Amino acid sequence: MRLNLKFDRLSIFSLLWAVATLFHIISFPANSLSNPFAWGTAFFALLLLFRPQSMLLLMVMLFFSICKTVSWMPFPPNHIVFELILNIGILIALIYKFSSHFSKKLTPQHREELFNAFAPLTRMALLILYFYAVLHKLNTDYLNPAISCGTVLLNGIRLNGFSFIPDNQFLKLSAIYGTLILESAIPFFLCIRKTRSLGIMLGLALHFFLALHPHDGLVSFSVLLFSMFFLFTPADFPDKLKSTINNIIQGKKQYVKPFLFLALISIILLIFILININRTSRLDLLVFDTWCAWGLFLIVIYLTVTFSENFSDSETRNFFQLKPVFWIFPITIFLNGASPYLGLKTETSFSMFSNLRTEGRITNHLFMPLSLHLTNWQEDLVEIKQTDLKPLEQYIINNQLITFFEFQRIIRKNVNHDFHVAYNRNRKSYKLKIEQGKINSLDSISQIPYLLTKIMHFRPIDKGACLCKH
Repeated sequence: MRLNLKFDRLSIFSLLWAVATLFHIISFPANSLSNPFAWGTAFFALLLLFRPQSMLLLMVMLFFSICKTVSWMPFPPNHIVFELILNIGILIALIYKFSSHFSKKLTPQHREELFNAFAPLTRMALLILYFYAVLHKLNTDYLNPAISCGTVLLNGIRLNGFSFIPDNQFLKLSAIYGTLILESAIPFFLCIRKTRSLGIMLGLALHFFLALHPHDGLVSFSVLLFSMFFLFTPADFPDKLKSTINNIIQGKKQYVKPFLFLALISIILLIFILININRTSRLDLLVFDTWCAWGLFLIVIYLTVTFSENFSDSETRNFFQLKPVFWIFPITIFLNGASPYLGLKTETSFSMFSNLRTEGRITNHLFMPLSLHLTNWQEDLVEIKQTDLKPLEQYIINNQLITFFEFQRIIRKNVNHDFHVAYNRNRKSYKLKIEQGKINSLDSISQIPYLLTKIMHFRPIDKGACLCKH
């Protein structure tokens, strides 16, 4: 028996991207349930699961996903902003290439051209993301085992049902430096044709392990990267996948043995994880269980094909080659990651779980200077002393400062409520009171331009060492 399987690189990517999109939606229900664009995105993503060959469904899903994230800004997580830039680039690349084939039946060659229209910029984006994942962590607080995000993430996994993981100094240092080594090695291996399989394997292992942490965004982030790793597989991966599936069905031992071995290991691992894992709600548990099954399934499929087949040594010429017009997307991603060092936003700048601080004329980075700042937004800080406004009370409770930019955003958002605030700004004390929509203060509370409110977002600043934040 031999199945006549019909899929290509574009279809596989569409399927993986649709699954990732659905995980993003269910991982953040607070936004998704109230966002009509999220419902549209989910609808077309589900349709795409059943028809991954459809170009129209892919492009409509991308459009709704872009609208969903734009309407959510400036508060979506780091990786969702990263996905937004990619989705815009992918959609424009597909429209650009698809327009010349619109009236024709898409041949396999046409579909390969469509895939190659966006694959290089997406590959480059992943390398830039890893670059900042490492660069942002090169600071004194991340390297401090007592407060490092490496330690925090490991402890979170340990407390999430894996208490057998030792809690000692050696393991804490291993988490810190091991993460830096792996996040440096993965993009390096992905850049070199002969080591790409190793880079993908390391990436799959690292991000599957990190997703064991209970933070909502880590499953969503991991499934995004799992989808992107496919872009680094050889051009003949779909053909080898078809061959592997058919050879397993036909019972050929050299294919069946590695598949059964890997499947058995993954099932044992899945059962072990599900028995031990702690989740606070049924929805969290459902999302996590589904992710574990999906992640292990992809790992088994990739390893089975990789160990069973010999791939072509040839590499497409445009693996990292971009048309000049599409350079705008890698450049945008690069500048977005550089924002903390340029005195711009500190949220959604890929500095997640890095302990990075660049605010208040203080930096904990090992070598990036404050002299690169283009604005004073990160220097203009507010210390809340007293208030009856709940959104500001958290900064008193958490012993944190806030940028004046964010302070103005909060004040303007709550201008229809009566409240008071006593605060320090730049060594001066101020009192602000709002009654019947009128602001009474000696300080100047400006209306931030709408575009800036959508793209700029600053995280709170710890008064002491920079503690771990998402």
